[in-house]
Amino acid sequence: MDLERLIKRVWIGFFFGLLVMIGIAVWGDVSALGSSFSKLGWPYLLLIFSFTFVGYLFRFAKWQLYIRSIGVYLSLKDSVLVFLSGFSMSITPGKAGEVLKSFLLKRMHQIDIARTAPIVLAERSTDLLAMVLLASIGVSRFSYGYYVLGGTLLFLLALILIIQSRGLTLWMLSKLKQVKKLLKLAEKLEVFYESSYTLFHWRILSLATLISVVSWFLECISLYWVFKGLGISLGLLDAVFSFSFSSIAGAISMLPGGLGAAETSMVGILMTLGVEKGDAVAATLLGRFGTLWFGVFLGVATLIVSSRKLLRIEGKSL
Repeated sequence: MDLERLIKRVWIGFFFGLLVMIGIAVWGDVSALGSSFSKLGWPYLLLIFSFTFVGYLFRFAKWQLYIRSIGVYLSLKDSVLVFLSGFSMSITPGKAGEVLKSFLLKRMHQIDIARTAPIVLAERSTDLLAMVLLASIGVSRFSYGYYVLGGTLLFLLALILIIQSRGLTLWMLSKLKQVKKLLKLAEKLEVFYESSYTLFHWRILSLATLISVVSWFLECISLYWVFKGLGISLGLLDAVFSFSFSSIAGAISMLPGGLGAAETSMVGILMTLGVEKGDAVAATLLGRFGTLWFGVFLGVATLIVSSRKLLRIEGKSL
């Protein structure tokens, strides 16, 4: 998969997201949505985007932790460009398209893709773990979601255990190297594994998860301000559970950006909490716009800047 194919996936995600938003808006009654949206003043919009942006700062801190842990040191400017460009791929299945960051590092600094690609796996794993921890705060109150949270946690623990089984993994790789046709693949997998092993070490894993909890909690607060702006009488705990659980639903669905799964899950939770359908749909759409789509637009804008830098590096003119 090359850089150009990854960028094409952004457009696919955009069109899919547009269809999802239109579908949910029609189901929620467009006229009722207009009435709900009109309640939200500029001060609330500022709060929503501000908390989301501060959350991004924490996620950047995690990115810095990861790249330095595997011995990659970038200028602050380049690190920010690469990190934010990855947001453009938030609407790819499981955000796997964020491996774009590895492609950018390869083309900007000739860093092996196999060395940095595990960062995407580590980021998604700690994000999902953080969501499980946040959602578990409210799961006892809402009396559902135990199996989803439990299953997700078991999957993550199994993944961590496998990655940390160093002896077994290196033995398997050594066997692959004995097959001449698989030698190059085995060497790439070994580079990938060494970075993965480092990133999933318990010290880095614990710190990265803590950072993820803080960053995603800030986005939960953004949803809380959506509630307040729309006049929905739900508390912060409701916002934390609604945002976290619906995000998990979106992640495990493997749909682009969790589109469709996350929205329907959030609408369902809000309606279960007594919110009228029109307000539930409005809160969901605004919440997603203030978190997911804000990041995507920021990522696309940054990717344009990154592309210009790449063209200069390669001695071309735009």
